[in-house]
Amino acid sequence: MFKTTNNRFLMILFFGAAWGLIEATLGHCLHVFKMFVPLPLTGLVMFPAGFYFMMRAFKETGSTASIALTGCVAATIKMTDLFLPAVPPEFVVHPALAILLESAGCYIYFKSFKPVTPGGSFAAGTAVSFLWRTAFVAGLLLFPVFPGIASEGTRALAVFLLAESVVNGIMIASIVRLDHRGYSLYGRLAFHPAVAPALFAVAAASQIFLK
Repeated sequence: MFKTTNNRFLMILFFGAAWGLIEATLGHCLHVFKMFVPLPLTGLVMFPAGFYFMMRAFKETGSTASIALTGCVAATIKMTDLFLPAVPPEFVVHPALAILLESAGCYIYFKSFKPVTPGGSFAAGTAVSFLWRTAFVAGLLLFPVFPGIASEGTRALAVFLLAESVVNGIMIASIVRLDHRGYSLYGRLAFHPAVAPALFAVAAASQIFLK
């Protein structure tokens, strides 16, 4: 693990930018796909992806604070869309809020269950997913300027809160098992001072131009 403040910053920036890039590219593709096939693939895939990057940030830095900060980096990249007047505000605010709540849920997860082990990861992953989703819906109900999923009826809420949480739990358990076996992607790239800022720039550009 890289323990210095500078290296921790690079790790957080790297994994937050990687998460932001996945949101901008894969997330965009899944939203387009949903226009033709009404399946909630975005919610099923993007939270486990974010979980992976937050988990790697935590393991590389040894700091639970890096989890929340990684989410802040990814949310900042998502918020760059506010500079595009053609993008409705809810299309920016909702995903950014979801990312911040996901990172808060993961912070609780890693604070409670570190070191992360395969045993119990399904139940914990499902609980974390349900926790941030419940907070997200509660926020939309309390501040119904852009109600989103909160206005789509009981069935849609049940799928969002329950079914998607269970699927997320399965995917997170798989991610934890793979990582526990030493299967990690590109973690050490962040040690190079040029990589993390460059990745952040690429992620921000992708977020703006892939519209």
